Amino acid sequence: MEIFTLGGEAGKWTLTASDGKQIYTADAKALNNTGKGTGTWTIAIDDSGLATVASTDSACGRILYNVKSPRFLNYTSATNVSMLLPSIYRLEVSPARQSGIVTDLTTLRDGDKVVVFNPANGKTLSTEYTGHYNKGTDVTLADGKLEGFTDADKWTLGINDDGTYTFATADGKKLAMGTDFTSTPLDEVNRNWKITAVDGKDATFYIDNTGRTDKYRLQWFTSKGNWSAYTGTGDAFEQQIYLVVESGSETPDPEPGPTALIKDGKYVINRKFVGHDATYILRESGVQFSGDPVLVIADVDRYHPFVEVEMLMPVLGMVRVNNFDEALDEAFRAEHGCQHSAMIHSSNVHNMSRAARRMNTTIFVKNAPSYSGLGFGGEGYTTLTIATPTGEGLTSAKSFTRARRCVLKGDFRII
Repeated sequence: MEIFTLGGEAGKWTLTASDGKQIYTADAKALNNTGKGTGTWTIAIDDSGLATVASTDSACGRILYNVKSPRFLNYTSATNVSMLLPSIYRLEVSPARQSGIVTDLTTLRDGDKVVVFNPANGKTLSTEYTGHYNKGTDVTLADGKLEGFTDADKWTLGINDDGTYTFATADGKKLAMGTDFTSTPLDEVNRNWKITAVDGKDATFYIDNTGRTDKYRLQWFTSKGNWSAYTGTGDAFEQQIYLVVESGSETPDPEPGPTALIKDGKYVINRKFVGHDATYILRESGVQFSGDPVLVIADVDRYHPFVEVEMLMPVLGMVRVNNFDEALDEAFRAEHGCQHSAMIHSSNVHNMSRAARRMNTTIFVKNAPSYSGLGFGGEGYTTLTIATPTGEGLTSAKSFTRARRCVLKGDFRII
């Protein structure tokens, strides 16, 4: 048995064996590990878990298992009873992320908690203010660990589609600049920031406000003892970013269990486990348990496939957040705009109303299971489908049928 390491990126994957040699192909039926030909592959996985591993050189075909001549090789022929697609199983777990200095901006995720600080002066960018100017907390960096910061120094990082960033406080207010002045108050008009590496310095960045075309960037103003934004370069403008991973807030990527497969670079469920009970899923996943559980609850991060993917299984991903605002933001993001169904459990009527307006789903259930929206212990009725995209909403036996109109021109006119 050989174990391969998957490298590269979506659309250009690489397969490297345990001896460090990468798999190439120069033609159909010509796999090699000598570097001859093309060494990149596309991978697509269907709903049953079968993988099409095709060379990026289409003339070289895809990897199939030859039943009659037992071997894996790249063929251009179609699949049949003796030429089979393989499956891919993930055998290793990526380590959980750890707190530390950010050296590569691509490792940051939307929603990360970060501390921005000026290493030359040992001052954090605080979420607390003196007037319109951010305070600074004294910190020290030793052996890659930042010490001295408080909860007030943590910002929630947002990553915009255009590659700019936002920095939000615990209550969702964003670091910003007005159209004038050098202060950086919260929720002013210019809330987006560009982060660029400082030439010649590792893990050091300029943080420029994108709304101010004159390149106003964050600066620790030593003589004033606070933060502001000016044009310029030098130690006061050169910041570092410290990723804060709080205990329990990050989990490793999922193990190669039956529920998690990869399709087109994204996680999908293994549909052969749809309809099975919790005990079966736990047993097949290698998870020890006692009793006869009916539901699997997993403490995961916000981007885990248990949150991102429709499971159709008794598996529920739970994400820890700091407050209701953050919970609502994450629920709205995870719903992906389907506007299908949502639930909330709360004794706060105002929060329930806010959630109903924000989610804007066809079914919204408060303080009850989801099926209560279909008449089981709540309002509504059993429905064959929920036609949210086309606007009909809940369908019934009457509305789900096909209405027809027959028209005859000319004859059968009575008046």
